[in-house]
Amino acid sequence: MVSTHVSTPAPLNVVREEPGVFLIVLFFFLAGFAIMAVGAKQFQTGRLIKNTPPERVRSMAVGRTELHGTARSAGVVFDQPFTPGKCLYYKYSVQEEREWKERNKDGETETKRQWKTVSSHSLAAPFYLDDGTGEVLVLGNGGASYHISGDNRLSETFRRGSKQVPGKYRRSVDTSVDVAEAMPEDVELESFNLSTRIEEKLPLVSVGGSGSRKRARTSGSPKQPTYRGTGRGRVRRRRIRQEVLPVDEEVYVYGAATIRDDAGGSNEDRLVIQGDDDTGRFIVSCRDESGLSRRFLLVGSGYVLFGLVVSTICVAFLAQWFVSA
Repeated sequence: MVSTHVSTPAPLNVVREEPGVFLIVLFFFLAGFAIMAVGAKQFQTGRLIKNTPPERVRSMAVGRTELHGTARSAGVVFDQPFTPGKCLYYKYSVQEEREWKERNKDGETETKRQWKTVSSHSLAAPFYLDDGTGEVLVLGNGGASYHISGDNRLSETFRRGSKQVPGKYRRSVDTSVDVAEAMPEDVELESFNLSTRIEEKLPLVSVGGSGSRKRARTSGSPKQPTYRGTGRGRVRRRRIRQEVLPVDEEVYVYGAATIRDDAGGSNEDRLVIQGDDDTGRFIVSCRDESGLSRRFLLVGSGYVLFGLVVSTICVAFLAQWFVSA
């Protein structure tokens, strides 16, 4: 009798012998593509900002738009969490680095350290953009992505021996104001991209205790920061971080001009700025247009290149692995 035994291909033998290694390499290969996808979106955003011509409030048309002007109060402003002044958007966090000792599986004592967030929150209010030709309402609370310059950022770390955040940063925040007070009755806040719609349906997507800066919020009030946490071990360091869009700050907005319900008259009376459905973008920034575009392009290119390198290394590793088998 003639044997009809069919040998298993070498690559399959390798996978069967070392499935763990194969899965790890496959994971990094797919991760490389995911990184490239993120970079491609960043790069595309930079191109959109660069290629969209700026408009003036008085003459802007319905649809995608890009505006420059000064951010004015629409009736609701917030206290800056850690510094003096009022703002139209904030994001803050208070963190502690804790240290403790525990025994490992060999019975040896090891020192463990970990940063934990004590409190965090973010909130945005509608505001008027004034460009000298008129004012238009920007629904900055409608899921906008805020890009804040270094001048409006704060990051301070307090070393060992500091039992609490220094007094000059421990400010009393007015928690009585509500975003709803600045929402006009003739405006419907609309979701403009898939991720925003998912967040609205699945509230647990956001980190507990914080308001997502990209979620549309028709109401919401500021939260007083908590400066001390609880947990195992002792506190080695504390850190506070803050970013704000101050009132009367120069601002860049990329979004879409939409028509108010039953509105007429000038652009100031009949239009509001929300997210752009066509591109899924809604950007508010105190950076200038050229700097913001350049940042997106550079970051996007870097992500794409890094992801390509990761995936290429994985392919080369698999090819060499299969050949050597």
